[in-house]
Amino acid sequence: MRFIALALALLPAAAWAAPAPDGAALLNGLHAQVLATVKAGQQPVVVFDLDATLFDNRPRTLAILRAFAAQPGQAGTAAAKAIGGLALDQVRYGVKDTLAQIGVTDAPTVEAVTAYWLDRFFGAWAVHDAPMAGGPAYVQRLHADGAFVVYLTGRDA
Repeated sequence: MRFIALALALLPAAAWAAPAPDGAALLNGLHAQVLATVKAGQQPVVVFDLDATLFDNRPRTLAILRAFAAQPGQAGTAAAKAIGGLALDQVRYGVKDTLAQIGVTDAPTVEAVTAYWLDRFFGAWAVHDAPMAGGPAYVQRLHADGAFVVYLTGRDA
């Protein structure tokens, strides 16, 4: 087996809204390496992360933040109102960055929201995730062309 190293994030951390400009070139290059490796008589191994690579986990984060805002002690607060108006395209990689762009910056609230999010992010809330456009088909194509696909994630299940 030949291991093909790939550092790939389809969503840029700063914007989290569109594929990285060089994403297509990276994906095409990886596919070409897979084909060349198979042609050489070896089986390539391709490793993918899940979150923000094959799955868009912004809907998960948004659902968690909204659940925080809906708690009895939060409903009606300025932070809850701001979070309630949060749109998917405003969700950033870091909770603190997401909150800052909607004006929620006071340290106790940011810490409380972050702790709430962290307690839930790596659990059942993953049902809110959506496949990245073209991600499943791309991975299936690599597999069909001879790659051994490995998923490496920080998820607990």
